[in-house]
Amino acid sequence: MSAQPQTSRRLFLAAGSASAVFGALAQAAARVSSDADPIIKALAGVRAARAAYEQEPDDTADDAFDRIGEFEAELFSTEPTTIVGATALLAYMADFLDQDGVVNDSLGGDLIGDSIRAALDVFEREARS
Repeated sequence: MSAQPQTSRRLFLAAGSASAVFGALAQAAARVSSDADPIIKALAGVRAARAAYEQEPDDTADDAFDRIGEFEAELFSTEPTTIVGATALLAYMADFLDQDGVVNDSLGGDLIGDSIRAALDVFEREARS
């Protein structure tokens, strides 16, 4: 018998709130150049590692999967500098957390809280200026 993913009212409400916030931020983010933010480069690394993993034969996929984790740890250790980067980081983290509803990643899990706070710092700084 397969395990059913557990959903909760809290997760449902959080997803709705996050969706509204990201929609509003996407409009603001479009006005700022993303080239200046190190998050964009870090995200490109994660995407490239994920693409490489998807191309690996099953017998060599473990190493490629480990590289995804290494790039995710680098991403979560990188501080965004623009609204574009902060939005991209939060969107990636939302997808990361949606994978199974818990943070059980040994490389990225401990970095999630710091990543969220770093992204929020950008929004607070921009709100004050």
